[in-house]
Amino acid sequence: MSGVVTASLVPERGVRRRPMVALTCEHCAKPFLARVDKKPTPRSCSPLCAGALRRIARSHQRAESADYHHWTAAEDNALRRACAIGLSMERVAAEIGVSRAAASLHAQYLGLRHRRFQRTLADRFMDYVSPEPNSGCWLWDGSCDRKGYGQLRISKQVLKPATHVSLQLDGRPVPHGMGACHHCDNPACVNPAHLFIGTQKDNTADMIRKGRGSKPPIAKLGQGRKEFCLRGHLRISAGHYRYCPECRTEWKRTRRERFIAIGLRSDGAERRDGR
Repeated sequence: MSGVVTASLVPERGVRRRPMVALTCEHCAKPFLARVDKKPTPRSCSPLCAGALRRIARSHQRAESADYHHWTAAEDNALRRACAIGLSMERVAAEIGVSRAAASLHAQYLGLRHRRFQRTLADRFMDYVSPEPNSGCWLWDGSCDRKGYGQLRISKQVLKPATHVSLQLDGRPVPHGMGACHHCDNPACVNPAHLFIGTQKDNTADMIRKGRGSKPPIAKLGQGRKEFCLRGHLRISAGHYRYCPECRTEWKRTRRERFIAIGLRSDGAERRDGR
């Protein structure tokens, strides 16, 4: 029959799916899916785990070299203790007698994680807090700015005020454009019960309400704008300063007379005709 296509002659249409198989990551032991026909077979579930496996492989290569430091059980325990209590890796490496890079690689090979990376933000925050029993303030013992307000480094690029971190841990994050104000008027205090969120205008109003605002300075003798000069003449404003025209005229007349008295012209130049 012409013009009729049988079902057997119609090609199968659709997306060809490559076979997938479940594997286990050799670094974090998490299951992941990978293609069977992919060569070589993946050993890790992510680029981070792949990088960790490469670093471990490099450490094994160093261990097989002749100049590698063979770690003992006592040194491994010292490294575990240092990572647990938060000692610097430079200090531990100096005590063991290896470089800092070697100590870090061996700690990674042992699966250790430094205390600085294990602690939460609340733990790091409370390390710098010293409660004061009389006033109830939490005094900040860490880094402070020029005005005495505490600050805490959240990451390598972010440095936040300690009062903002305190309110964030208390469940009251500070919105953009606002600040943390003190009820106790103590810049070093980070107690969330002594803090409230407000603008600079709110902080100034609170300062004035408590009577802590500075009074305007009292003008001393000889300061400020005067309407009359020392000789009693009326002063005139000219631009950004004030001067007395009568005193200025008198000063010019006196200067001309002084020049003429010493044989010069009235403007102070030498006479050319000798007169």
